[in-house]
Amino acid sequence: MEININHEEQTFYQYVLNTMSVADFNTLPSQLEASARMTTMRLQKPSKMKLSMIQKLEKVLGVPIKELVDQYEIGFDVLTVREYKQLIQAD
Repeated sequence: MEININHEEQTFYQYVLNTMSVADFNTLPSQLEASARMTTMRLQKPSKMKLSMIQKLEKVLGVPIKELVDQYEIGFDVLTVREYKQLIQAD
């Protein structure tokens, strides 16, 4: 199965920036319980995002994360198969 990802359209960082208000985006590190540097790094390389941060981000964005996981390869480098299935099957 080939996943068609067009990163030229919009990066995950840009998606989050465009989805949230500026005020909410500025408080994102505290909402994710991470430093500003770590938050920026994970938004720029979502494949390194751990399950706990993905779950917090889902609550902050108010969007089912399963719609974004495959598109932006969120957590692909660190999630176990079990965690990935848990994210995809979550309602």
